[in-house]
Amino acid sequence: MGLLSANPTAATGSKTLLMAYIFPFRAWRYNPSSVRLEDVVTQPYDKISPSMQEAYYQRSPFNLVRIILGKPEQSDAERGESVYTRAARDFSAWRKQGVLAQEKGPCIFAYAQRFKVPGTEMIKERRGFIALGKLHDYAEKVVFRHEQTLSKPKSDRLNLLKATHAHFGQIFMLYSDPARSVEKICMTAQALPMPRSPTSTACCTAYGRSAIRPLSAC
Repeated sequence: MGLLSANPTAATGSKTLLMAYIFPFRAWRYNPSSVRLEDVVTQPYDKISPSMQEAYYQRSPFNLVRIILGKPEQSDAERGESVYTRAARDFSAWRKQGVLAQEKGPCIFAYAQRFKVPGTEMIKERRGFIALGKLHDYAEKVVFRHEQTLSKPKSDRLNLLKATHAHFGQIFMLYSDPARSVEKICMTAQALPMPRSPTSTACCTAYGRSAIRPLSAC
């Protein structure tokens, strides 16, 4: 995604491209004083196999899988329930119980993932940020899709959105920044950013180490 700019266009060679607008927001995040982060985070919903789903269920009653990829129950039809109604109920309950805590003010979140390249001993680090983005029609040529999506997954995620009024996964986007201006703002040039404030968090999983740090709205 492009950067937030006072000017709505940016020159690239002989082309003038429209910029995407991003915004800070008050995110709900797991409260590390209430849960162990390693017990509640998951892979993206479309990467979770049935065996992984079961393992996540057993790991914690507050594991995110219960919201993003809940199990259907035999009595759902007669009780008027579904994986989406349970997701909404859990999301509401976890907020009331303090399992999830909301940022006090709008933030953009610096995010880094450190992992070992499969089949090697090489350690890599992926850096980025999490923010809200203004919606654009593809015809406006501000945001470009990288793949053709399927109707069933889109319907599933839309049903979850309608039930919970929240997003539980990010849309992965790329932007051009040869000068690494964003990285200079979001994090230091050294190693993976570790928690530097009470609301900064980091955790290790079987897939590597992730860290997230809220940045004040700018």
